[in-house]
Amino acid sequence: MTALARLSLANRSLVIMIAVVLSAFGAFAIPSLKQQLLPSLSFPGAFVVAPYPGASPEIVEEQVAKPIEDSFQGLEGVTEVTSTSREGMAQVQVSFEYGTDIDASVSKMQQAISRIGSQLPDSVDPQVLAGGTDDIPVLVLAVSAGDDQRATEDRLKRIMVPELQGIDGVREATVTGTREETVVVTPDAKKLAKHGLAPTAVADVLRANGQSIPAGSLTEDNLSLTVQVGSRITSIEDLENLYLQPAAPAQLQQGAPQGRTAAAQALA
Repeated sequence: MTALARLSLANRSLVIMIAVVLSAFGAFAIPSLKQQLLPSLSFPGAFVVAPYPGASPEIVEEQVAKPIEDSFQGLEGVTEVTSTSREGMAQVQVSFEYGTDIDASVSKMQQAISRIGSQLPDSVDPQVLAGGTDDIPVLVLAVSAGDDQRATEDRLKRIMVPELQGIDGVREATVTGTREETVVVTPDAKKLAKHGLAPTAVADVLRANGQSIPAGSLTEDNLSLTVQVGSRITSIEDLENLYLQPAAPAQLQQGAPQGRTAAAQALA
């Protein structure tokens, strides 16, 4: 038997008192400890979002994603740089080593993008974003007020959002969940047949329009510029102005009165 065991057996009352005091102290201290169900954590990474409306994925990659990727080469703590290019949008993801000061790294990324501003198209405005657990919503409220979702959304943005943002401790309040507006085109088979058009003509002309297409390049003052043709469909009027002709149903024909009439009737 060790000396500590013999001492404990010889002073049992003292040992019990010490245990009781320690238990009472623990019961008093535990409620006062700082506790968080979701502690503040920042992830070792950031990403850049660069919208380029109307540009094809190839143009987005060449003129936006690649210059931004190259500007991040050599930044301290960077372990990987990847990008995703799609129509009208470039997204560049940057991963850092654990322990890197993300705020300082975001500042350096913004400076790197500023240095290449002249290399990017004029309409491109890259945004550097970094996320963490603080960006996760802590409260979600469901609101319903009739069938007009857009009117409800407008009232919430005008009235509720400013009220919520005015509460002490609230960093941001946003409104989400409103359905996007959808346009349904129902072709009139009889009118299409009357004008010599196939039922697929409407779908073909919709696929052939509403997007920018690369059309070569133009050199001016030793600067190479990419030329694009076409424009996006942004309104009902744009749909009504599409042309259909029996000879070329999948192409947009400008200045053809007969085709204009056929399109207006088919899309009505």
